[in-house]
Amino acid sequence: MGTGVRWFLSLLLVIAVAAGGWTAYQRYALERSNRQFELAVDSRLLFREDFGGGKIPADGLQELKEAGCTAVAVNPLTLMELETLGEVTLLDTAGLQRLQALGLLGNEKERGPEMLPQGIYILPTGNNIYEEIRLALYPLLGDQIVPRLNFEATGFSETRLLFIPMRHALTLKELPLFLPREQMLYWSREGLQVIPLFHAPSRLPPDFNEKYWEILAIQLMEAENHGNINMKAVAFPSGNFTYPLPNSRAGEMIRDGGFALGAVEFIPGKGLKDLAPHLDYRVIRTHQITVAEMGQLGELRSRERFVRAVQERKVRLLLLQPFPELDPRGEFTAYLGFIKNLNSDLVASGYFPGEASPFPIFLVPAAVQSLQIAGAAAAAALLAGLFILKNKKPSLKRKKIKRTYEIIPKAQRRNARLDVQKEKIFFGFSICLVLGALALPLFYLLLEPVLPAAGASVLSRLPSYEFLQKGAALLASFVFPTLGTILFLGPSLQKSAENGYLKEIIKGFLAAALFSTGGAIIASGILGDTRYFLNIEAFAGVKLSQFVPFILLGLYILLQKRQGLKREMSGLLDMQVKVKHLIVISLVVGGLLVYLMRGGNFPALPVSELEMALRRYLEIIFVARPRFKEFLIGYPGFFLMSALVPAGIKGVKTMALFLGLLGQISLFNTFMHLHRPVGLSLLGTVYGIIVGLILGMLLYLIIAKVAATRKIANS
Repeated sequence: MGTGVRWFLSLLLVIAVAAGGWTAYQRYALERSNRQFELAVDSRLLFREDFGGGKIPADGLQELKEAGCTAVAVNPLTLMELETLGEVTLLDTAGLQRLQALGLLGNEKERGPEMLPQGIYILPTGNNIYEEIRLALYPLLGDQIVPRLNFEATGFSETRLLFIPMRHALTLKELPLFLPREQMLYWSREGLQVIPLFHAPSRLPPDFNEKYWEILAIQLMEAENHGNINMKAVAFPSGNFTYPLPNSRAGEMIRDGGFALGAVEFIPGKGLKDLAPHLDYRVIRTHQITVAEMGQLGELRSRERFVRAVQERKVRLLLLQPFPELDPRGEFTAYLGFIKNLNSDLVASGYFPGEASPFPIFLVPAAVQSLQIAGAAAAAALLAGLFILKNKKPSLKRKKIKRTYEIIPKAQRRNARLDVQKEKIFFGFSICLVLGALALPLFYLLLEPVLPAAGASVLSRLPSYEFLQKGAALLASFVFPTLGTILFLGPSLQKSAENGYLKEIIKGFLAAALFSTGGAIIASGILGDTRYFLNIEAFAGVKLSQFVPFILLGLYILLQKRQGLKREMSGLLDMQVKVKHLIVISLVVGGLLVYLMRGGNFPALPVSELEMALRRYLEIIFVARPRFKEFLIGYPGFFLMSALVPAGIKGVKTMALFLGLLGQISLFNTFMHLHRPVGLSLLGTVYGIIVGLILGMLLYLIIAKVAATRKIANS
């Protein structure tokens, strides 16, 4: 590739890294500005007898607050729970028929039992609870909740009896529908924040979904308007549900009430990306550990998991569920100790208790976006140049070339002219590519007001800006690890063992790591706004980013062969396959499958207990834990194979490059966990480089010593 092209693209890369660094610093400042966490004890604990049966004395609440609890996570109650608390009496049709047969519901001769509607009859114990139940059931059932019965000469009053038809009886009887307003008011008076939990049971019929959210939202507004209840956030802790639609009554109530949204981690709720902008991104990342998990993990590991959620994933609201029934760790005194220890752990980590608040909205300016996308395009152009202009050595250093055409044969002069023309064409392509990347964000910024009025025109069919952002970040994830490996790791393996070989290996390793880090900063800056910051949107193509760079590096290595790619592929297909080849292929394919299946928060291949224990110890030691694929596999593996290169063993150099690339891919992907604090990503990367370098040098020195000993013995 021409020197001028390389210098132009390299300069653009440096500017793009600076723009990405500015974005990373802004994210870091936002993360540092919000270090307040909130511990919300589950209301089911407070309803237990040992916690006061829902009316825990003020001194008990004071102990909770002193232990570090600042809020109550309020679970809506079901009709069955209301009956257990003595708030209502539930009668089925048969039970009401028996009362009618006893003459308690009027003239038995005029109204036989067969005339009673089939369903559940609800007898509230007081007028207040009657109104709350009626308010909750009306959006679903309308006028059906008041049965049309003749109550002559009975002890009942028609205004005191409510009704659920049989077709809805089973669903509504066990549905968490009723926010305990009296208890919420009491907890607020004692200085605790109230956080309503909007549950969505799996058995809820699809046509009930929006109505169900409306029921809870109406109670939420009623409680706020008619009682001095301190609540600013609503959490959605149940699995597999759909958030309220932005234009639904529930969505409007949550927005107009100024409520924040508690988005619970690892809960696959749908519609968050539609609701969050409707609420001006008032979203608080929330973490919970279920009752079953609490029993398995125990107190210590539960505390560690909560602390990691706050440190590593910007969680600011912790929902503390109880330990399982009959577990002594769930007793009031023991649970107070659990809260106190958790609070102390978080304070020791640099956070402080209080009311959880959303992070401010952060948008990357269009000019900065342009520079970052142009940087990704420049890196892609550099990599493409190494493929297209493959006769040029991959170096970013400027070289002076003296042309002596008078002694070059005619055919070679013609090839040289073709190479020059090819370089000019490629230079023009690179200029157009980076200029187009520079202009894209500004183009979409100007086009945004026009698109709504475009209708079905060509403009409305353009890819979304979000699609282009994700595409640029994905392209960067392919290019930077591959390019860093080719430009820095490859040349370092060309040095002779007698001429500072280890020094060159270390220099190449550090240069490749620095280059990949710069690329990761660019890509994370492209996706640096609030949506990705809060994990409402995520980096797409994680599996591809772990796989495609290996293909690119493999193609590049084949292209460097003298006989060319076509002959190399033909020779590979004609090669006689032996058992050793099958073994090697099986090991490589198996390793690749393990590598791909182990990625993500919920890997298809489970993590062993031994590895989990090792991860815990590393998190305690480093806080920002380096990744195994970097410091334990990729980096040391590169040094190990590099030590074998001078021995001339076939295939070792290729293995060294692939292991080095594995480390660079893992480094890059560390920064693409965009909800992770950028400071932790950078710190974990540095730890990984240091530990991997130390382990790699030890392996190199051991292998070099063994090789030297064998050489002396053979001589």
